[in-house]
Amino acid sequence: MKNVGMLLGAFVLLVTVGCARASVPVPESSLTGKVTEVKIGEVLTPKVSNAKAGDEVRWINMTNSPVHIVLEKPMKALLSCLKGFVSNEGFEFVGSPDPDSLLGATVNTNEHASLCFSDSGIYEYKVKGTELEGTVMVE
Repeated sequence: MKNVGMLLGAFVLLVTVGCARASVPVPESSLTGKVTEVKIGEVLTPKVSNAKAGDEVRWINMTNSPVHIVLEKPMKALLSCLKGFVSNEGFEFVGSPDPDSLLGATVNTNEHASLCFSDSGIYEYKVKGTELEGTVMVE
């Protein structure tokens, strides 16, 4: 029994050290705690979203099939959090995103993806396969 406990303890230590070295997690929620929702259906609600730096912008898929959201310009360290978005190469971000990568998210029905913009600006995006286009204005 003592050997089992020692083996279990060693396993937990190895997993913990391995995970700590493998990545630095990006927060999954807003820095400010405020969430601005964009609902994707037959239209975007709202089409123009207003947020402050550090707020979480959350896209929710209200359709009956997956949607793919793509931001129109590279983010270059303009994010303080993300959930569900990946680079255009398809790799999930660990730490800061590649400055030259466009961000995209495939969102299943009744699920969401989020970004927190750390700098003010106007960020445009498209819902691929539709004519839906929207804007996030960050103060």
